[in-house]
Amino acid sequence: MAVKDKKNRKLRGSKHCGWGIQKHRGKGSQGGAGNAGWYKQKWCKYSKYFKDMHGSHGFTRHSSDNEIIAINIGDIERNLENFVNEGKIRLDNGTYYLNLAAIGYDKLLGNGKISHKFVIETNSLSEKAKEKIESIGGTIKETKDNVNNADINNTNENKINTTEKDIAEK
Repeated sequence: MAVKDKKNRKLRGSKHCGWGIQKHRGKGSQGGAGNAGWYKQKWCKYSKYFKDMHGSHGFTRHSSDNEIIAINIGDIERNLENFVNEGKIRLDNGTYYLNLAAIGYDKLLGNGKISHKFVIETNSLSEKAKEKIESIGGTIKETKDNVNNADINNTNENKINTTEKDIAEK
């Protein structure tokens, strides 16, 4: 006969059946493994200490640091008189000179029609805009505001290698 059967027979009729006051299996009062029962028997603990875990919270889109402000060729052509009156565009011998960075635009796009000759300075542009401006006889000067990492490293090395004599001369 097994030991288990003997113990059960012996202690039947007593209040705890020989396992003391606590429950027989130590995990019996746990109510489940892990997060089991958090919506049922463990709700008090869950709602008190883990309020933010309940429900969905959505997604937060991270802001973009490099937001590009663009303008179309058609918009420039349409507002040409206003830009000239405000001093944003300079007219010289039938050619309009425009610096997009100076008036607050980062990129030139090729949507729209163009009928005047332009000389435009811009940081970036589309291929379509370049084709349209060059087909009418205008030119584009691309200025690069972005500095390469190699250039930054070279300037830092130059700063480190300066002597006291160089600092006194400056």
